[in-house]
Parts: sequence; structure tokens; C-alpha cells
Amino acid sequence: MTSKPFYRLKRPTTVRYTLFGVLLFSLITLALPQLAHAWYNGQPATLVLGQPNFTVSTLAAGASGMDFPVYTALDSVTGKVFVADEGNNRVLRFASLGSLSSGATAEAVLGQPNFTSTSHSTSQNTMFFPSAVTLDTNGTLWVSDGANGRVLRFDNAVNKTNGANADCVLGKPDFTSNSPQDTQSGMNYPNSLVVDS
Repeated sequence: MTSKPFYRLKRPTTVRYTLFGVLLFSLITLALPQLAHAWYNGQPATLVLGQPNFTVSTLAAGASGMDFPVYTALDSVTGKVFVADEGNNRVLRFASLGSLSSGATAEAVLGQPNFTSTSHSTSQNTMFFPSAVTLDTNGTLWVSDGANGRVLRFDNAVNKTNGANADCVLGKPDFTSNSPQDTQSGMNYPNSLVVDS
């Protein structure tokens, strides 16, 4: 199960993203459902990813920066956190949620060859505005690659290395096509994902 943003902004120039609500939702619904009653309205965040602390609001790349993170997913086995970093055309993978601290650096990146690249493209190992992520019970990561009009599948995502190839594509006949399609096998800017257990 993934969390869905309550609103979407069009390419902001300076907006602070703490990801607290999204990570908190993933934590409660996937990792610790028995503790859901312990959370209350107005509770302060205890962790921020994408910024070094709660007072900085800089859009950035790198292993610890983000530019318009829109979705998170939590691997139920390892606790690793995946973030769709839409503005940087990539998905970041962080260590287990329980071991993270504010400003933590990602351990791997998908959609880019390294943590400093942010260009968009259409290939087996690139992305163009990834708008959602979810994981199934087998550890397969599904990425809604919005502007490429497709969904990418990454098998065994917790062990993928930087810039790894996707294992499958839905919505397009191959990894190099990105024209919008309104056919039974085509897609046009998919922006949400759900996986049936």
C-alpha cells in the first residue's frame, strides 16, 4: 500500500518537503498497524528526508536531496524506504526506516546512473517524472513513470544497484517508446499504483 498526496503542485520553486505525513502513513499501515492509535493530530515530525533538518527548504539532487518527492513505499520485509523523487526523475532507496535519521543519504538510485544526474529520458534505466511507487509482497518495485506513459517493474528492488535496468514495462511495447496511447495496452501519464496482494 502506498500513500497518496492530498494535493499536487505544479513544479514549485521553493517548497519544503518533510515527507513526514507520507512516511508516517507508510509506517503505520505497513510496519506497525498495532500502534496506529498512538498517533494524534498536531504531533511534531521526528524525521525529515530530502533536507538536512526541519528548517532548510532547498530543492536539490545528490544522495540526500530531493526535488518534488511525491510518493513513498515501504518494503515490509526489510523496512527499506523508496521515494519517487519526481523533479529529479528518479526513485531513491533508503536504509531501513528504523535506522534512518534526519537528512539521511539514500543507498541507491533508480532512473539515474548516479546521485548527481537528474536528466529525463526514455530507456530501460531512466525515468521522466516518476509519479508513484509501490512494492508487492515479493519485494518487486512498481514505478509509475508518468511523463513516459508507462509503469516500470524492478524485481528484487532492495538489492538493485544505482542505475539498474527495469525488468519489465507496462503501457508501452518497449523501453524506448513514450508517445501517449489510449489503447488496451497503452498508457498516458499514469500517476498512481496499487498492487493486489
